[in-house]
Amino acid sequence: MSYEWQGKVVLITGAANGIGAGVHIAILDVDETTGVAFQNELNAQFGPNRSQFYPCDVTNDEQLFSGFNSVVDDQGSIDVVINNAAIMNDSPSFYKKEIAINVTALVTSTLKALKLMRIDEGGKGGTVINISSIAGLHQSSFTPIYCGTKAAVIQFSNCIGKEDYFVRTGVRVLTVCFGATATSLCSPAKLGSLDKNFTPELMYGADKVVLITGAANGIGACVVVLALQEEAKHIAILDIDETIGVAFQEKLNKQHGVGKAKFYRVDVTSDEQLFAAFESVVAEHGGIDVVVNNAGIMNDMSHIYKKEIAINFHIAILDIDETVGVAFQDELNKQYGVVKAKFYRVDVTNDEQLFAAFQSVVAEHGGIDVVINNAAIMNDMPHIYKKEIAINTALVTSTLKAIELMRVDEGGKGGTVINISSVAGLQQTYFTPIYCGTKAAVLHFSSCIGQPDYAAKIGVRVFTLCFGVTATALCSAEKLGSHDKKFTPENMYKAVEAKMYIQKLESAAKGMIEVYKHAKSGSTWIATRDLPVRDITGNITRAYQIMGEFNDG
Repeated sequence: MSYEWQGKVVLITGAANGIGAGVHIAILDVDETTGVAFQNELNAQFGPNRSQFYPCDVTNDEQLFSGFNSVVDDQGSIDVVINNAAIMNDSPSFYKKEIAINVTALVTSTLKALKLMRIDEGGKGGTVINISSIAGLHQSSFTPIYCGTKAAVIQFSNCIGKEDYFVRTGVRVLTVCFGATATSLCSPAKLGSLDKNFTPELMYGADKVVLITGAANGIGACVVVLALQEEAKHIAILDIDETIGVAFQEKLNKQHGVGKAKFYRVDVTSDEQLFAAFESVVAEHGGIDVVVNNAGIMNDMSHIYKKEIAINFHIAILDIDETVGVAFQDELNKQYGVVKAKFYRVDVTNDEQLFAAFQSVVAEHGGIDVVINNAAIMNDMPHIYKKEIAINTALVTSTLKAIELMRVDEGGKGGTVINISSVAGLQQTYFTPIYCGTKAAVLHFSSCIGQPDYAAKIGVRVFTLCFGVTATALCSAEKLGSHDKKFTPENMYKAVEAKMYIQKLESAAKGMIEVYKHAKSGSTWIATRDLPVRDITGNITRAYQIMGEFNDG
């Protein structure tokens, strides 16, 4: 098969402007005005009918499939699909749309392309290029949901693109990770953070003098880098760590130009040092446009960490299965005492039900100390995978709600969020690439939002526990499913039984108890093969360091 561009029919989502505009042919985008103008521009430059615009909201299956079918009708086939559509907006009113565009729509488009192209079902093969981002390769608490979606893209694409599956389908699936690029994605009009303290204007920072406390590393450093990438005029870095601060200043000035950044050694509890730094910045630059108060420390929460789960805790059980849930509630109360546990029937994808359960627990017990986000399904079948993505990423909503209730900087008493991922987020398999992608998203989102500097600011630990194959209903023949009809649930379950070590449920539970006692925010742990729970944060950190080398400078 030839992998030259010449003579190929290329379909690109989100291509009316930005990165997608670098390749020409079939343009699918929601912006009709820009899309038609771009189509006309390309045809004027390269010849009549070389490009065609199709209005398409990629989250609307009918429109998306219509776009694919129209291209096939017009051109006879599709050789390359580039899934480029994405937004970067973690704000509470946008993040669900962000997940729908960045993950669900990309999965749907990839599966549609696979169906049209695969040689084992009459197609002629082809290529799918899924656009991820360096945000999927490093950890940042700035936009953790966006980072999670891009980690999902990488893991899903790597799984469904594995060589042994490519041999069967003849369809290459590739991932391209772009660095910060001059597109509307990074404009103030499009950016958004889950934290209201980070406004789009601050995130953009163009031509501004920005002063940031606690900025030598962590979230503060992330703000510095993003602001300079978006052409901030000058960055004043205030921090107590002189060694790291000076090195960071030198690196930034080497990358962005002499005088772009300046470090001031400041203990923010010293008014004299703090005011002197402000006055120095004003004297040198004529004023300050933006101040980011990022410096913070973690409150002492040892009184919470010493509690023992199921003995001193009240357990609120949220699940959609009422029969099983009530029975489990009764069993716990019989064993540990009346009203130690209470069941709430909740569909975690329903915000109203989820938030009502949170509020009920708070009303009854005065607060919540620990939230464990465990709800998940593993079924990539065509009629179920959207539900899978919705359930497995509902963890984002639950985490944000928990932080809202717990954060010490807004009157809460602090707490812990434990997000359950899986070894599927750490390894690659083409049987369930969508499930693998969702679990990679969980891990990356949790690592980002759990970064120690952000945890220090809000007083809430967030960390990840990855379970190995465990004796639960998740892995039963009744619950399993693949995107490829050749992999039946029965065959998948037989493969799991034959090739994988299935650990006892008790081992997973014991791992949960131990990790709660010892885990630091942002850390990642694994409980598998009935072994004691292990801290694999070092492995994850090294992986991101290796991947992050490509973004140095």
